Amino acid sequence: MEFFFDWPLSVSLPAFLFVAVFLSLLIYLTAYKVVRNLLKRRHERTGRVLFRTTASLLALMLSLTFANQRVNYFKIKDSLESEASHLVDISVDLQLFGTPRANELQEKVKHYIRSILHDKYKTEDENPFFTPSVSIFIMLYNNITDLEATTPKQKQLKQNLLADIDAVSDFMQVRGYRSRPEPLNLIYIATFGFIVSSILFSVYRPDKISISFLSLYNAFVAIVLYFIIMMNNPMIGPLKIENEPFKILIQIANMN
Repeated sequence: MEFFFDWPLSVSLPAFLFVAVFLSLLIYLTAYKVVRNLLKRRHERTGRVLFRTTASLLALMLSLTFANQRVNYFKIKDSLESEASHLVDISVDLQLFGTPRANELQEKVKHYIRSILHDKYKTEDENPFFTPSVSIFIMLYNNITDLEATTPKQKQLKQNLLADIDAVSDFMQVRGYRSRPEPLNLIYIATFGFIVSSILFSVYRPDKISISFLSLYNAFVAIVLYFIIMMNNPMIGPLKIENEPFKILIQIANMN
């Protein structure tokens, strides 16, 4: 499955649909060839009822899962925007701090944002806490903690800085944890549902209409399953959430 994450949407989606539809038709035609001489009228009635029930349950399960994954997908996108907004707060507070040390830390914030844009987690064995961005963040965290505040204004700004830098650390795990392929047990259930529904559909005689209807249904189910899998891995693949908020921050910083 992981090779689908390396292909663009225009290639991976048609390939996924082709494999799903082809396998379902192969199972259907094979099952029909096995049972066609054994089918009685009562078998046909039972098979049709079971097919409708199985197909409906499979579509309902995938639809509900799709809705849930879509919510989680946009939650992760929102978390990146929240992290970027806290970095803006940190940069502004450092500017208001008004000391040479604070100005140096402003540059480190920019350096940290640039490092985020270059972070990549290629294998599950790579530790997400041993990346350049994390190393820079730890140094930045320590430097802000050690920042000396002498005036009441600076003391208030330092409290704000500590709150913001702590909030940024809460969002770091999102990019690390969700940046590698995550197994989805739903695919096993969906595969079993594909097989069962294709076998039960064998009570219908194969002709152009029957094959077209089965292909359309399985294509619909495959599309929903494809987007569920891709949204379950939001930091990689063709539906990857880009680090757009951080790119905008860098562009703004370069303009100033």
